[in-house]
Amino acid sequence: MESAKMSIDEMNNVGQEEADQKKKEHSTNPFVRDMLSGGKEIDDATRKLSRLSYTIKPLLPETARLIVIYGAPGGGKSFTCIDMGLSIATGRAYHGMRVKKKSVLYVAAEGSTGVLIRVRAWQVYHELSSDELDGFHILTRPILIDDEKTYAQAFNAIKELEPLPEVVFLDTVARSMTGDENSTRDMNAFVNACDKLGREIGAQIIPIHHTGKNQKKGPRGAIALTGATDTMFEISYNDSGEKREITMNCYRQKDQAKNKPIVFSMVPVNTSIFDADGDEYDSLVPILDMDASQKKEADDKSEAIANKKVKGLCKSYVTASRAFDEMLSDKGVPPPEEVANYMARRIAVTPETKVLHEKDWDEHMLKIGISMAEKDKSRQTAVRRAKEGLVAKGKFDTYDGYFWRTA
Repeated sequence: MESAKMSIDEMNNVGQEEADQKKKEHSTNPFVRDMLSGGKEIDDATRKLSRLSYTIKPLLPETARLIVIYGAPGGGKSFTCIDMGLSIATGRAYHGMRVKKKSVLYVAAEGSTGVLIRVRAWQVYHELSSDELDGFHILTRPILIDDEKTYAQAFNAIKELEPLPEVVFLDTVARSMTGDENSTRDMNAFVNACDKLGREIGAQIIPIHHTGKNQKKGPRGAIALTGATDTMFEISYNDSGEKREITMNCYRQKDQAKNKPIVFSMVPVNTSIFDADGDEYDSLVPILDMDASQKKEADDKSEAIANKKVKGLCKSYVTASRAFDEMLSDKGVPPPEEVANYMARRIAVTPETKVLHEKDWDEHMLKIGISMAEKDKSRQTAVRRAKEGLVAKGKFDTYDGYFWRTA
């Protein structure tokens, strides 16, 4: 009877615990919901740590909601953050570290030109198509995040993105707030606005910030920002002439041990984008700094991956090139004046020089079967990728809808 009585008591206790838990979960008081009452609830919460996940492992745990990346002006912060953001948006390993693919919004508050060129360089270096960057979004104007009207407008625009961004870069803090970054009150307002945006769209917020004249003193301005962050990285840039390096040093990691410093070498990349004078924009892309044996191993692996990718695309490139040659003899025309002026800055233009309009090229690519896809959108994508790839590899050039061979 005693055994049976204990069982009934235990059942009653379990029932009461479940009722208490449901009451707690549905409480409107956040302090009640977040209170760990006694050893059992603490144990349950501790066991959940085994399910801790990362955006970039181990740099960015998903529990880190406010991450600050800071450094001297012109010190490589944007290069680092664009590299990080594009890795997250495409799901590519971040220099050997595991990445969880997520939608990313990059707020280019200090101007979009430099950001666009760096994104293009990253895309060219990693040999990715435009479609593979669909998870990366750039806002080309500042969000004054602590201004209610501007915040509301920006929030309504962000809600239109599908899926909602799970990582938001604010480049920079100074261009993303109305207040004085040296004021504790104004900086607290900025932090609160970042927290609000993060909660409302379910995103990690990554403000990019400057240091003062003395970089060793950390981020400039009120210390309220430092106190509120979960993770902080300091970016420093070394340009010795012989090589250019960026070092990312973990200044703060709230819930785990600090990560070791990471050194990147900056590799120059031609973007295949030209200004009005015909001069090509170039940029830099960070790659992991390695010793000689590691570099050779990585280069061999990268080359094998690149060769495999090129081999997979080769058929579409050949088909596109054949379509161009076949149509050039039939629909090719002398370049219009503006096109001829543009071409003359790159190649020798003769009376026999002909160009092909993309409409004629596109139609013939589809006719001879550049893609076997059933959906028209997929076939159009194959056409666009082939043109972009051939231009990026320097085989073709284009201006105002006309194309011509360069090699």
